[in-house]
Amino acid sequence: MDSSPGGGAVGALVQAPDERQLYALYKATMAGKTDEWEAQLASDWGKYEKAMLKDGARIRDGLVADIQRLKDVDKVLQPEDLKTITAMRNKTDKDIWAWESRQFERLRLWPSKDRKGELEVFNRAWEITDSTGQTLVGKVREKIEEAAQDAGVDPEDVSDNWDSSHVASWADNIIRAIEQSSYQMSAHFLDATAGMNALAALEETAEMFAPPAALLELSFKTHPRAAFRSGMGLIGRELEAASYVYFLPTAARADANPTGFGAQQHGKIRTARQWEGVRQSLDHKRPGSYVWTTGFHIGDKGYLLPIPPRFAAGAVAFERRDRQKWIERMAKRKAG
Repeated sequence: MDSSPGGGAVGALVQAPDERQLYALYKATMAGKTDEWEAQLASDWGKYEKAMLKDGARIRDGLVADIQRLKDVDKVLQPEDLKTITAMRNKTDKDIWAWESRQFERLRLWPSKDRKGELEVFNRAWEITDSTGQTLVGKVREKIEEAAQDAGVDPEDVSDNWDSSHVASWADNIIRAIEQSSYQMSAHFLDATAGMNALAALEETAEMFAPPAALLELSFKTHPRAAFRSGMGLIGRELEAASYVYFLPTAARADANPTGFGAQQHGKIRTARQWEGVRQSLDHKRPGSYVWTTGFHIGDKGYLLPIPPRFAAGAVAFERRDRQKWIERMAKRKAG
């Protein structure tokens, strides 16, 4: 009999990781890929946001300067001022549409010249090329294929089921957001010229001018996240996963609202059907399995990670303990 430390059957039992440890290793890999993806998305958005806000600041400063040069005109709107006000309003519109065009250029979104584009938004045809959202969604695919391989799934079984719908959805989403923002910004300046003291109102409006960064961030991130969720769903299908854990990425947990959906669900395990029931209880008016696309609510930052059947028992034990630690950390953060 092997009498060495750790030898024999007893030693094998001591050395062998338990079910919770095995799941912890698997979870760390899948969560790590998700964190990496979120970091990539944040980086891409950060680069665009910086350039977009710089474009907006340039327009704002130009508008303020233009209006200040009209100080010699009576600030109280008189009939003889209409020509001046109209010219200023037209100049404002031109500058705003220039901002819009610049955003489309930065995001590689090109209106189709022959009206036979692959996407139609607001009755305009758009081309979906390799330089559009496919670059961003392509990064999702790469990360999902890495996760699939780590989970023991052939990446080809995931990538073969990928289609261009995520790219089209991203392009449609961001185009609508930019065009709606342009119209709203133009409307603010139009309203400023509708009554008395038009030049003063224009100046105030110009000084407050700023692109709607929050709306554009939501539009920018929604469908790339949807692509990642659908990829995790495909991995789960190949793994024959019966249950999924809701995972709130590290960056999102750093400032999570303890009473928000993400904090309340992080680390909880349910079947796909049960998770869909949770989503429907939040919004009965949205039929369909959104848990694999846009998530549980607008701006949802969480993901459902598949749990292979062989890790199911260990997952329950691990997540129960891990979630309790998470709740305690949130409580300390709130108290501090």
